[in-house]
Amino acid sequence: MDVGESRVRDMRSHDEHADSDCDPVLLEELDRLLASLCDDILTDSDRQRLNQILGEHAAARSYYLRNFVLHNALAMTAGSPVGCFAADVHLAVERLTLERFAGCMSATARNELASLSDRVRPWHAMVKGVISISAVLLIGFAWWFVQRVDQHDERLNTVAATDDPPAETDFADDQPLVAEVTYVSNPAIWQNPNGSYAFASRIRSGHCLTIERGQIELTYLSGAKLLLTGPSEFLVHPTGGKLRRGELVARVPQAGHGFTVETPHGKVIDLGTEFGVVVDDFGISQVSVFEGKVETVPARTDGTGQDKIELTSGRAIQWSEDAIIPIDVRGRRYQRLSEESPAGPAELVATGSWNQDFRVESLASDRWTTLGEVSSSSRGLRLGGSTAAEQRPYLLSAQEFDPSRGAITIVCDLRFEDAHDVESASFAILTRSSDQLSKSGTLWQDMLARSVRCRLEANLQSGEGRLEVGTKHEADRELSNLSWGGFSRPQPDALYRLEVRDDGLNVSFTVSLVENPSVRKTISCRSLFRGNQNFIALEGTSSGTTVVERLSISQEISPLDNDKLVGSQMIGRSPEHGVSEADSAKQLDALTPADAELVLRDSFDHGKLNSKVWTTLGDVVMLDGQVQLGLPNEERHIDTWKARPYLLTRERFQPAARPLTILGKVTFAENYLHGYGGSFAVMTRSDNVHGGGPGWENSILRRGVRFNFWPAAYGFDHSLEIHEKPSPNTISLLVAEGFPIAPNSRSYFFQIFDDGRSATLTYLDSQDPTLRKTISHPTSSASSMGGHIGFESCWGSPVTLDDIRIFRATDLSD
Repeated sequence: MDVGESRVRDMRSHDEHADSDCDPVLLEELDRLLASLCDDILTDSDRQRLNQILGEHAAARSYYLRNFVLHNALAMTAGSPVGCFAADVHLAVERLTLERFAGCMSATARNELASLSDRVRPWHAMVKGVISISAVLLIGFAWWFVQRVDQHDERLNTVAATDDPPAETDFADDQPLVAEVTYVSNPAIWQNPNGSYAFASRIRSGHCLTIERGQIELTYLSGAKLLLTGPSEFLVHPTGGKLRRGELVARVPQAGHGFTVETPHGKVIDLGTEFGVVVDDFGISQVSVFEGKVETVPARTDGTGQDKIELTSGRAIQWSEDAIIPIDVRGRRYQRLSEESPAGPAELVATGSWNQDFRVESLASDRWTTLGEVSSSSRGLRLGGSTAAEQRPYLLSAQEFDPSRGAITIVCDLRFEDAHDVESASFAILTRSSDQLSKSGTLWQDMLARSVRCRLEANLQSGEGRLEVGTKHEADRELSNLSWGGFSRPQPDALYRLEVRDDGLNVSFTVSLVENPSVRKTISCRSLFRGNQNFIALEGTSSGTTVVERLSISQEISPLDNDKLVGSQMIGRSPEHGVSEADSAKQLDALTPADAELVLRDSFDHGKLNSKVWTTLGDVVMLDGQVQLGLPNEERHIDTWKARPYLLTRERFQPAARPLTILGKVTFAENYLHGYGGSFAVMTRSDNVHGGGPGWENSILRRGVRFNFWPAAYGFDHSLEIHEKPSPNTISLLVAEGFPIAPNSRSYFFQIFDDGRSATLTYLDSQDPTLRKTISHPTSSASSMGGHIGFESCWGSPVTLDDIRIFRATDLSD
């Protein structure tokens, strides 16, 4: 017996052992199909059956590969002195099988195949042809096999992560080691325990960390530290990584500058700092700079990058596909949690909370308000009940509870009086909620305008129960929902306990049966949404009746935080925008120029405009001792192409002859940062007629020098702008810079200087005068002629003006 025959015999023995994994009946059918394939007599139906078997059974795929290659190898080595060739081919195929033909073939495997190819070159042309055909078929099958495996993996990833994308890499074991696990909190819960990492283990680039609870700290080779808090999913890169969802804080030394964290909406690049990044479950990312400086690069909806935004200590932004919004710095600084314990079963009564048993207590007007059909009964508070009702019933807290100032827990015991259809078997607890309804005429007009909404409902498709968390951002926008199955359909008269815990970022929602607490499901998610109001609401349905027996609201408050006490005091209201009239006057006095005479001052306290001083274009109205430029619209969107409202001086001024200084205070509408954003401008040397042109320039005056404040453009360094408009259909930008926008500020003081040769614009925040910036630029001779002074708003986001002062330099010739 020669060497080749011995090797082939050993291979057959090995194959017979491996084939024991196949079902005997299936193996017999597979042998028949493979024989037909080798004899080239396989019918279309048999080919479909072979593909089905190979797609469903891993053992069948292994059997196919080995037998197919062995068949061709035996045919090629018949009568050949190199009988060992078949065994060499078999070993190469086994190696490739282990590597899953995944496009990451090792150099050794590639060399083996090349060597095998070289060894058959001297053979007869017919044998070459057989080898070539076999190789093509083998490679084709390998490609098909890889596609099927990858598609299977993608489906698994999709199911496991709901709407999250599949992992960017499946093969990280050959990637370099880039970080070490230097802390794991106790207890830490991983989504997949088999994919967990212990203290002191090392992480390769491309590995994905998915932690459900607790914290894990990574220390990179550069010394950069990253603290990941669950629930989070983070893909490790050599100098940072990608946060798909969740929360992290990074602390980066000088050696690690350039450390980068990607999110679904762009990148955060460290410039020497401590910063936090959050990606919520509703399509919003957030970065907060606690110390130092970062560079953010938001991604456009088409995937291309846009201008970089630099953030320094104390600044933060949120961004999504639609907008970039400045916010207060939020989130946890770099701090390990020394001890964590899973939350136990909810207690209905909590110290310092609102507790009410609606079976024995009536509604107190100082605590509750209602919308829709809400009534008291001996069984409890009834929400709904009328068959003709068109409005969802709501019970709302009379005061606001801001969860960002202390986690809020709401626990509610309730029964469904009727649960005959999907809609009637529904109940929701709302936090961060408005107390007003959505826009009329929309599909969601019977819902509150803004909220985070945790809901138990029946699933229309499965007939089972479903837990749902949603966010509603605006009165004219639909609800964004995440939902989870795995709960029994709500039943009439069963007593359910619903518990919501909201800390302003993390939301957990638990539903259980009071009589049988083992029937229990908890879901959690993150929401960065923060509305203008923070009421708590209970929501019933318009087609059914829900009876609330008991309700508890509590807030985790430090005893030292007297401004956060739960009770009759309002909690978490944002500070009133602006400052008092006396303080405003003092700040404007500080901006008054020397050697100038006051030629016009108006505080708009007389109820109507002085027609001898002012004229208007568009919607300009008097409102509460101020003049308002523009009107709000129900849609709350902003249109920069529509003709803008103006307040104009009747007098014409010649700044080239006598330089002008213009002072005043402007307050923006609540939607001034939405989308494109609202703006306010002052124009000098202007006429009093709207212009023309192909773009937005047709909505402003025909000519003049325009001093514009556009807060929503802070990320593009265009918050402050000076333009020249020499003709009706042209406009040119002279200079632009960013101005820091504090999220709780809407009122600003402005100072404008125009001497006919140059233009200077200064803005400062009325609540924080240290937020101040000045820009200046020469103007062209073409715009040196005189004209009116105009104050401009934009359509859809009105502004109010107060205490306008116009100074003219002293005439030195007098």
